[in-house]
Amino acid sequence: MTQEWPDMLVAGAQRVVRVSDGGNSIETFHEGFGQYYGITWSNDAVYLVGRGHMPDDEDRIGAESLIGISAVGQRIVLRGKWQAHQAYYMPAYDVVCVCAPEREAVVMYNPASGAHHPWVLSSCDADRHHYNSLWSNEHIWLVAHRWGRSFVHEFDDKLVLKRTHKIGRRAHNVYVQGPLIYMLSSDEHRMVAVRKGTRRIIKQNSSWGNALKPEDCWLRGLCRTRDAFYVGISRTSDRAGRCEGSSWVAKLDEDLKLQDLLEIPGTGQIGDIRVTTGIDYAHNRLPFPSIGLESLESEPAAAMTPGA
Repeated sequence: MTQEWPDMLVAGAQRVVRVSDGGNSIETFHEGFGQYYGITWSNDAVYLVGRGHMPDDEDRIGAESLIGISAVGQRIVLRGKWQAHQAYYMPAYDVVCVCAPEREAVVMYNPASGAHHPWVLSSCDADRHHYNSLWSNEHIWLVAHRWGRSFVHEFDDKLVLKRTHKIGRRAHNVYVQGPLIYMLSSDEHRMVAVRKGTRRIIKQNSSWGNALKPEDCWLRGLCRTRDAFYVGISRTSDRAGRCEGSSWVAKLDEDLKLQDLLEIPGTGQIGDIRVTTGIDYAHNRLPFPSIGLESLESEPAAAMTPGA
């Protein structure tokens, strides 16, 4: 690590960690819910996706949880069996979206009412398209990695499909800036920027430093600050090995050139990352809420009350 780092949350296979003090402090933020796959927040609460099981469990589709953390405490607000992936709070709809590949859907949870419903995207067999992450501006952009050649589906604000962009292989995460769609082509071990409506790659990066061979890197988790991109990097492994070892967060410049690497020890594979200082433009642009983080120290996860 050679540069100053913003504060961020990193969801790993065993815990969520909080990175602070310019990257010099890495502390546990949450644990006890198996693999963590998603981080998002509204104006007054943080939401985490916990898969409720570890990668080597025989029944991988276990009891999964959306955990809400606010100034008044934390609780499980939603439970299901979705093969849950990234979470994303959409201010325009006041819903927390959880990508649910097992249902070929995005589960939408309304914090005000406690109600939830699936936005069903396909009538195909479970996990045919592997809808795994999304982002929104005036449109909603949804990644389907399809276990190979991947797609970014572009919906309008009425949830009507407008266009499908073919980008990458086994892709994760999406962010749109001007004419460019940025995403992580995980199976190709690279981040790319593609011009809308074409397959033309304008920028790309597949170099992750001397210590990491590109073919050993699995990319998932994307942040965008005013002057940099941040990408989650894990070592490729079978499912049983996902909880082991370190992962990294890479800092890239505007041209997607590697600037620095921050090691995150003992987290296993990264499921998601979010910058919490300033605005994360690859998230929902809301500032990180004041939730009294010290309260997490005294409230064990096992004591949390499930929501309705």
